[in-house]
Parts: sequence; structure tokens; C-alpha cells
Amino acid sequence: MTATELQTFLHHHIPATAALGVAVLESRPEKLVLQLPFAANRNHHNTVFGGSMVLAGTVCGWAAVFAQTGFDNANIVIQESHIRYLKPAKGALTAVCRIDETTRSTFGQALQRSKRARLALECGLWSEGVQVAVFGAKYVAFAADQPFGG
Repeated sequence: MTATELQTFLHHHIPATAALGVAVLESRPEKLVLQLPFAANRNHHNTVFGGSMVLAGTVCGWAAVFAQTGFDNANIVIQESHIRYLKPAKGALTAVCRIDETTRSTFGQALQRSKRARLALECGLWSEGVQVAVFGAKYVAFAADQPFGG
């Protein structure tokens, strides 16, 4: 799925991504990059709203897992998450999630074998070339032919 196709999918299925202007800049199995415009995500301090930062991390990680599953081959849920804010974000927000080959392979094998797999990810959040937060989460994917949450 191209970056444009993934962005269309996200905007259709997760309306908050459209409302907050989420753009998919890069969509590859090993790397997912999203960007959120400053204007739609700023707060009264004229920095990026913390909730927008959580959404950016959540969606970036979810989309990275989605890219590993063959897109329509799994249902994905977030199991837990945390965020560490490092600095105020004073411009557009970029979320980056990388998944190495070993992790991708282990995840794919577990999903195929058990019809369920877990993946812990970390996404870096950046603004104006400065890392402003680290978002970490655990996602669970269930094979599409299994009852949701099965």
C-alpha cells in the first residue's frame, strides 16, 4: 500500500486522522512516517497539544503493524501505551516508527502460526528537527479469519 493509499485508508477509517490533518509521508515495511500540521494541533501555549502527540504515536505504531499484516489480513488493537514528553513541539509534528527485519519476521511467523501476535514498538516524535517525545506501545494483531479479539 502506498503512502497515499494508507493516508486515504486512515482518513476513512479513523476520522480523527483527517480532522487533525495526518499525512503519511512514508509507508514501507521497515519504516512509517506521519506528519501532523501545527495549526490543527496547537494548544493555548502555541505548542502541539499533548493529545495530538499521543494520537500521532498511536496511529504511527498502528499503521506500522498494519503494514506488517498484509493490510486486510488482520485486526489490530493497541494493548497498552506510554509517552515521554521531552520538549515542547513548536511546529509541525513528525512521527517515525521503524521495525527491524528480525522483529518483522518474528511477528509474521507468530501471526501465521498462532493467528495472534504481539508487537512492542517505539515511535519518535519530532518537531523542527528536535525530538520532542517518545511514544511506546504494545499492539496485538489477530488473523482476519479469527473472531475479533479471539
